[in-house]
Amino acid sequence: PSIFGKKVLVSENYSHSFNNRVYIKNADQKSRARPLELFAGLPGDYRYVGWHNQEMFFYTHQKAPRGRVIAVKLDKRYSKILSVREFIAEGDNNITSVYLLKSCILVMALVEHGRRQVFLKYDYNGKQIGEIACPVDGIIGSISLGYAGDQIYFYASAKDCPSTIYCHNLSSGKTTVYAHSSFKPSLKIKTSVVMVKSKDNTQVPMHLSHREDLKPGKRTPCLMSVYG
Repeated sequence: PSIFGKKVLVSENYSHSFNNRVYIKNADQKSRARPLELFAGLPGDYRYVGWHNQEMFFYTHQKAPRGRVIAVKLDKRYSKILSVREFIAEGDNNITSVYLLKSCILVMALVEHGRRQVFLKYDYNGKQIGEIACPVDGIIGSISLGYAGDQIYFYASAKDCPSTIYCHNLSSGKTTVYAHSSFKPSLKIKTSVVMVKSKDNTQVPMHLSHREDLKPGKRTPCLMSVYG
């Protein structure tokens, strides 16, 4: 359960399933009202993202394998659902996480069929207003931010680059190095992305990393990284 303001939000997971039920209740001790189920009859996974302008935001895969964001508006007693709207519809990008800030919403996503990982910026009308690219050809790790802050911190790493912490200024749009490892690889590593077909014929990205001075071939040692 999560307690914020005068509300208690409870997420109840099914056994051996990613699906969950979400309930909300007035936290007032005098209130005897039963918890309100937000998505009754709509089985799926619902991850609470945050609260903005009288709306609760959730990230879900319900009827959206690549992910989408929905907004729920309740009455003042949290006993009745006034509206449910699709805020960010499912698209070509694979949404992996969502963060609410005072100035915008950040959506971490895999784009170009999983070839790149980026932050997509949306305003509170659901319009995309920008993109924060990963500084290296790799993956973005944990992110640190504050709701009202103007800066975000995240780390990114690649096969040929040690983990580095970056600072991004939302106002200027500039990304700078905040801290980095002193480790330097003795060999130059080259990483490329190829698309491979899974058992169900879905195209998934695979990263191939090998010494830069070696030509790819049947006998070239390499590190293969794929998920799908």
